[in-house]
Amino acid sequence: MVFWCDDWKLEVHRLKTKVVHFRNLSIPRSDFDFECGTHNLEYIDSYKYLGLWFDEFLTLEKAVTELSKSASRALGALFGKFIATGGMTWNVYHKLYTTMVEPVLFYGSAVWGYKSHRVINNVQNKAAKYFLAVGKRTSNTAVRGDLGLTSCYTKQKLSCLRLKCKIIRVNDDRLISKVAAWASRRRKGWHHQIDKLANDIHVADIVHNATISVKTAMRLISEKLTNFDQAVFKKDLYDDKNNANGNKLRTYRIYKQSVKTEQYILSLLPRNVTRTMALFRSGSLPLAVETGRYTRPQIPLNNRLCKFCKLNDIEHETHFLMVCTLYEDIRYELFQKARQCIENFENMSTELKFNALMTCNDIQVTLSYSIHKFYVRRKSFL
Repeated sequence: MVFWCDDWKLEVHRLKTKVVHFRNLSIPRSDFDFECGTHNLEYIDSYKYLGLWFDEFLTLEKAVTELSKSASRALGALFGKFIATGGMTWNVYHKLYTTMVEPVLFYGSAVWGYKSHRVINNVQNKAAKYFLAVGKRTSNTAVRGDLGLTSCYTKQKLSCLRLKCKIIRVNDDRLISKVAAWASRRRKGWHHQIDKLANDIHVADIVHNATISVKTAMRLISEKLTNFDQAVFKKDLYDDKNNANGNKLRTYRIYKQSVKTEQYILSLLPRNVTRTMALFRSGSLPLAVETGRYTRPQIPLNNRLCKFCKLNDIEHETHFLMVCTLYEDIRYELFQKARQCIENFENMSTELKFNALMTCNDIQVTLSYSIHKFYVRRKSFL
């Protein structure tokens, strides 16, 4: 190389030239001394190529971490635009997010996206919670469900399967096909991981059917992944783990079963009203049922009573919206509107009225304002 550089009067920057020994975890780093002319080259543990970091063990963990940092900076620029414009609608905010942040966040995801990464999920969660102006204790599941966001892992899987479909449909005489055939023999390599992924979501026959075009295959796979994403969302709703009282979504899951953008998100509501509604729906509004779980010692569920009325009930979302006497005048106006929008509302039980209010699109604006008024009054009595 030195002679070639001399012949062509080129100079290698010796201080910027490094060596990475790519290897398995069990193999020690090489002790061979590489030289560039008379200069010994330094070993480093990672290398950035075309914007993607490769560490010496090819785990791609550093690549994912660095992408999340870059995407966070892009998200900060989006936040700046949000503040400079005095806020924006969800459609505008989501469009900017998908064009400014996601291309950075999912760069190269066809290579590293076959497993979920918390740092990647955190970027989307942060963007969603910022729009709703809710805190870190708000359920990620509820926020994603109300905004209608596809999970990061689903987007990653779609990217991986798209690349796999393209490779399979490449002519056998092309170099990329020959490299893929060689790489597919490696145990636990990328091809092994993608094949396992395709089998798990029952799309292996679509991926490997070369008679189907990539466009058609991806349409079918996208439908499967959408259904799978909805199933995962529903599973998360009922994930009570070891909590005998259930998770904070125990009320939310009564009326919410799928990921779709809710009407109050699409309506042009003031940000503080949207925030209160989002907290209420996600079980994070600081009612006694929620605040009691964070006291030390934790207050038993049956003792998290409403102190704003004499009904001796647990202050949960249904009591707050439907029963508590502190808000009777505001509730009267809400119910007047509900009678116009919801058929047979007057004859429903309390539980059915609650569900009807939370699911009827025509009343979401009035409901959001009413809940915000409830909460403002509640705070004034504390």
